[in-house]
Amino acid sequence: MFVNNFADFFGAINLVVLVAEEKKVIAVQKSKDMEVQNAEIVKEKTEAEAALEEALPALEAARTALDDLNKVSTTTTTVTTAAAAAAAAG
Repeated sequence: MFVNNFADFFGAINLVVLVAEEKKVIAVQKSKDMEVQNAEIVKEKTEAEAALEEALPALEAARTALDDLNKVSTTTTTVTTAAAAAAAAG
């Protein structure tokens, strides 16, 4: 009976070791996959930062043009309103 329990005990240990080894293989593969994904993320981040750096001057130029357009629009509205008031008074 002792030998049977002993064999069962070692059988259970072997099963636990096999499961642990399988989990280790899975973990190593996941780690490798994550390294590949991390490299892809770094590459995409670098590309996105470069594209942003390239686009920023155009964005700044558009903002400046819009500010200038708003100034012209405000001036035109003021002049038109003043002319209309003068015509109405005159």
